[in-house]
Amino acid sequence: MKKLLLSLVFTLVSYPVYAYELLMFSDPEVCGYCRNFMEETYPTYKDSIYAKQLPLKIVLISEPPPKWFTDAFEQKKIKPIQGIPMFIVWDNDKEIARMYGYKNKSQFYSDLHDFFVANEHIFGKIGELKGRKVPRNEFERETNTNFP
Repeated sequence: MKKLLLSLVFTLVSYPVYAYELLMFSDPEVCGYCRNFMEETYPTYKDSIYAKQLPLKIVLISEPPPKWFTDAFEQKKIKPIQGIPMFIVWDNDKEIARMYGYKNKSQFYSDLHDFFVANEHIFGKIGELKGRKVPRNEFERETNTNFP
């Protein structure tokens, strides 16, 4: 019985379970901004301070939508994808926030940092980075409501 319990605990510890993910809806074949993100930011994102709490998952819009997406869309847990690149903070089964577009690596991390700072009650403090504390539920600069 102990061996079975230890095996179960080891299995659960071995596979990371993320409460939040950063989904990127993209098509680098036709979208220059998507291509720029993939070249400038994607290779190092996994090593960033944000990736630990918000791992990145790329969803190619050129392929049929995953079942979890169509289910979430039908249940109104995610809004339509109206342009690419589109970044969505995903909480297990629902959309929490979104960021439209990509300008450059610096701006992407600046917006992401502001989001984390505004939502320290969810993610905790992010290192010793400096940033404006601008509450918002979306990454967009004009939004100013708190993340739930």
